[in-house]
Amino acid sequence: MTETILACVGSMLAMSLTAAGSSYAVYKIASAQAQEEPRIKDSSEEHLLGAGGRMTTNSSRQLMPIVISSVLAIYGLIMAIIFASSIGNLSMERASIFPFAGAVVGFSGLFAGIGMGHYGAHAAKALAVNPAYFGRSLIVMVYFEALALYGMIVGIILVQSK
Repeated sequence: MTETILACVGSMLAMSLTAAGSSYAVYKIASAQAQEEPRIKDSSEEHLLGAGGRMTTNSSRQLMPIVISSVLAIYGLIMAIIFASSIGNLSMERASIFPFAGAVVGFSGLFAGIGMGHYGAHAAKALAVNPAYFGRSLIVMVYFEALALYGMIVGIILVQSK
């Protein structure tokens, strides 16, 4: 029974902290994008046809940092699935690793989300002035994503160690 509780605590830490980091990043980036004044679109700008109608290439570029920061929450969900799949055959010493593995994944996702939020808010303002910064800002967002991915890899290694 105690082994199951420890696995659930690890799962809760991983899911809640990564979701908090992801939601913070989405909030900061979206609010910074909403504060920028919309540009006047001319008729020569390219358009993409989406499910809701027309989407300009500029607005699809604004969506990319939000999608990238939303992936952080998926890392916590993956760890929760890994924790749940190994609940059946746990010893007490192996189960005591689960909260620490959940904390590693959760805090790496939380801090990556905080970094993404702060950088993404400034990048959204810079992209409103000069859209040529899109590639550079996307690369930096991927670096923050790699922080959370490294945390998930460490969590998997901790859980799989015997």
